[in-house]
Amino acid sequence: MRMPKGMTVKKIVDKYYEALGGRKNVLAVKDLKYIMVSGYDGMPIVDTIWQKQPHLYNSSIYYYTVGKTIIYTGTKSEARDLYGIRELKDAELDELILQSHMNPFLNLEKLGIKAKLDGLKKFRDSDCYVLKLTFASGNVMWVYFDMKNGLKVRNERELVDKDGGVHIKATDYLDYRGLKGVMFPSKIVQTTDGQGLSFTVSKLETNTGFDDKYFELRNK
Repeated sequence: MRMPKGMTVKKIVDKYYEALGGRKNVLAVKDLKYIMVSGYDGMPIVDTIWQKQPHLYNSSIYYYTVGKTIIYTGTKSEARDLYGIRELKDAELDELILQSHMNPFLNLEKLGIKAKLDGLKKFRDSDCYVLKLTFASGNVMWVYFDMKNGLKVRNERELVDKDGGVHIKATDYLDYRGLKGVMFPSKIVQTTDGQGLSFTVSKLETNTGFDDKYFELRNK
């Protein structure tokens, strides 16, 4: 497996947006709501996500009656759960900034993220380009793009525990399907060191014009 001659970050990003359905169609998505369902110990886990351009974001996940909500407004973050309310910081915040932006790879410079081509790797039997993203904080994330179809298939970053141990946290984007001319993953797998949850997207809606109430912070 060799890197194609002349390959650049821009070419990878251009191919990605072409694979999604073209920039015009992708940028026409002004808001997005989707529901992801998984399960643990026989009980459903449901994560409902609201997004609006450029990066208003709300993820509300429930298991039994226990819930956690994460909100990002573009400048402020908030996590709410049974332990209270807190701001996200460091690598957690960096990951949220990337996740919340509806088109981050078209706005890396504005987001203070530097991208470079970091080689090739195998992912689920596919050859992938790997981009190394370095955030303004100095934190790093690796993003995998399938060499054949151009789609993003994986985000990966390191977690360091209190004893200095390093763990790999990953989000895999699988089984893309089309909606109104744009491709979206219908299966999302979230793991740490290979152990985690597989979510299926049970509902996906675009451009419904939902209310901004979902992005209101309690700690203002």
